[in-house]
Amino acid sequence: MASLKSLEHLDVSRNNLSGLIRKGIEKLLFLKYLNISFNNIKGEVPTEGVFKNVNMISVIGNNKLCGGIPQLQLPTCHKVTKSRKSLASRLTITIVCVVTCILLVSTFLVFYWRKKSKKKPSSIVSNIDLLPTISYKMLHQATNGFSLNNLIGSGSFGVVYKGVLEQDEKLVVVKVLNL
Repeated sequence: MASLKSLEHLDVSRNNLSGLIRKGIEKLLFLKYLNISFNNIKGEVPTEGVFKNVNMISVIGNNKLCGGIPQLQLPTCHKVTKSRKSLASRLTITIVCVVTCILLVSTFLVFYWRKKSKKKPSSIVSNIDLLPTISYKMLHQATNGFSLNNLIGSGSFGVVYKGVLEQDEKLVVVKVLNL
């Protein structure tokens, strides 16, 4: 419509139009009457051209309009300006917070696993600790000098004997390895 330079009278009321009033309409020099009533038009009403005179325009029934000349008695427009710096700083703060949280959780998990692994004794160490220390002399006595009467069996790795430890009277099996 802004390209219709000779336009003098425009009535688009009750057409269910929506959107903003384009700035190009205020530049139509020959426009003497504009009726945009009872549509869904929103935003700021211009203050130049046809919009300077309250008798030349009708904007009633558009509840989302604001600004314009004071005679229109529309609410003032509150411009929401989100600067790029504000958006960038919010994004930066969000990223820093997320990275910090991830680092804190990771650090906590590492310390937790280290502490847990130190508490958990190795099964190999605990079984070795349960075995008594026995000297060669004690094994020699338990098997009657590795006599053939105590021989259980032999294989490619060595010979196996049975014996009884005198101190506890425990039955033991002794394997002598072929080196």
